[in-house]
Amino acid sequence: GTRPQPSFLILGAQKSGTTSLYEYLNQHPWVIRPKRRETHCLDWRWDETLKSTEERRKHCLLFYYAASMKPYPSLQTGDSTPSYLLDYYRVIPRLKEVFEHEPRMIILTRDPIRRAVSHYAMVTSSDGTKEQMTARGVEWREKSFETVIDDDIKNMKEDGLLPYWDLETKTMDREIFDKFVDSPEEDVAWERDIRTRVPL
Repeated sequence: GTRPQPSFLILGAQKSGTTSLYEYLNQHPWVIRPKRRETHCLDWRWDETLKSTEERRKHCLLFYYAASMKPYPSLQTGDSTPSYLLDYYRVIPRLKEVFEHEPRMIILTRDPIRRAVSHYAMVTSSDGTKEQMTARGVEWREKSFETVIDDDIKNMKEDGLLPYWDLETKTMDREIFDKFVDSPEEDVAWERDIRTRVPL
């Protein structure tokens, strides 16, 4: 028999344990590491110049050593690309196109306050490689954690994602909240916020 690859994709917010889980899974002797932990083959390494589904599938499968693994159906491989969770509007159609076998998705979440504090500590840290420092940017380095959160809330309010939040009193209108949550308006506002505020 054969096993289509990848077998799994680890998604999740940054600083939610995706790297740790990836390392735990790869300790198993029948799990083979891909060429890189975060393949990004469905977002910024997606090759727009390839014209057919088959070409795009072959491009993605190169990251997983799929051809070499084909004679060994007991082996599995997968990656950990947390950004797929945010970049869903591009990733989902591409995933359906090139991985018709529907690999198992493992989604990790974390207490949002602890995750935000950890993310802030990572982005403002002076430790890291030159590439890591460049990717983190400098925007937050001169700001307190509270200022970063306030700026993010203002942006979400401006994008229509928090119509129930009063910026001055820092209180919520429960009636507006109940009408807005799970509404088509919330979906539109969420996508607007992701597309304009989140660098992917």
